[in-house]
Amino acid sequence: MSADSAVSAAKLAVVATAVLLQACAALEVSGPAVSAPTLRAGDAWTYQEYDGYSGRPTRAVRYQVREVSPDTVIMELERDGVRERARFAPDWNPFSGSLPNNGAVDFTPAYPALVFPLQVGKTWISSTGARVRATGRTVTAKIFARVLGRERVVTPAGEFEAFRVQRQVYLDDREWWRSGTEILEFDWYAPDAKAVVKHEDRSEFRDLTRGPGVTLFDNDIIRGDRTRTILMSHKPADPSR
Repeated sequence: MSADSAVSAAKLAVVATAVLLQACAALEVSGPAVSAPTLRAGDAWTYQEYDGYSGRPTRAVRYQVREVSPDTVIMELERDGVRERARFAPDWNPFSGSLPNNGAVDFTPAYPALVFPLQVGKTWISSTGARVRATGRTVTAKIFARVLGRERVVTPAGEFEAFRVQRQVYLDDREWWRSGTEILEFDWYAPDAKAVVKHEDRSEFRDLTRGPGVTLFDNDIIRGDRTRTILMSHKPADPSR
């Protein structure tokens, strides 16, 4: 890791630690492990996305399972009235998505958002290649993840006991004028919903033309998008079909 990357990683770690300390009182730090969900054709979830800075709603996204095989789940996604199909691993980890500063990408292997069985204190370090559709360039995403604890989450779809998962992600999309992108993600996975019921993320990189940064508040930090996603409804598959 370069000196710039080490400084940036240290900054992100400090921010993550501060967020963790704030949340500790609400987290339960014990409990049994939970296996991956059994997804069935017809299972559906609707989410509302929000701008993380303003809190304004941005768009609704609906997922519905269309096909299930031993190694792949095909979901139909509907965003702003536009439908498309996307491929996931059986544990909800996507083979496609988007990354800050890169746009739509295809992951090989699937993006390791959740590694089952989930248990409080579990950690994983992994990586995946992300092929940027617009340019054909492949960047590597390095993921450092931890299950922080269990927490009650209230959503329009109901109240759930969820595992809170933190991921620190580092992209090797550095260019001559900027550092690689750093992303901090939180998922609240609820076994009763068979899905994430709440998600938050933020990203940043350093503008290297503004000089070296040594504190969290230096003006070389460029903050990217922030998003917040909440489960609005969950409709299980009809068991009679």
